[in-house]
Amino acid sequence: MNSPKIEDIILSELKLIPGELGSVRHGIKSTDPGFSGFEEVYFSSVFFGKTKGWKRHTRMISNLIVISGEITFFLIDKREDSRTYDQNDIIRISADNPRRLTVPPGIWTAFRGNTQGENVLCNVANLMHDPEESETLSISDPQFRKILEKE
Repeated sequence: MNSPKIEDIILSELKLIPGELGSVRHGIKSTDPGFSGFEEVYFSSVFFGKTKGWKRHTRMISNLIVISGEITFFLIDKREDSRTYDQNDIIRISADNPRRLTVPPGIWTAFRGNTQGENVLCNVANLMHDPEESETLSISDPQFRKILEKE
């Protein structure tokens, strides 16, 4: 597992326990790094070859877990007080190789579906959805175009 390049991003391996009738997959525990309480859990899907984004939360911490398919996450640090300001990272997570991606406030995020059909993620968020709490830019915003072309 590669270490994230952006300060405060956490990538955690998750247990996958196979069973005769199906598997058990860990998501998050209150003692895990990156856990900051939760007020809402929601699911988002993205179709094969499609990319959703860009979004930057101002207060929310997201704990992202891919539960179906495979998703590539594109991350850009625009926090002016960060040691990794203006750096980007690309992290690929699949349901078959479970990991949790913890994204702090201030990181621009987009994600792309890599397998046929719907690719589904779960977000364990420390805040309830508030449209005033985040910023959104078009996926084709010129300042972020280069990172999408890398994958």
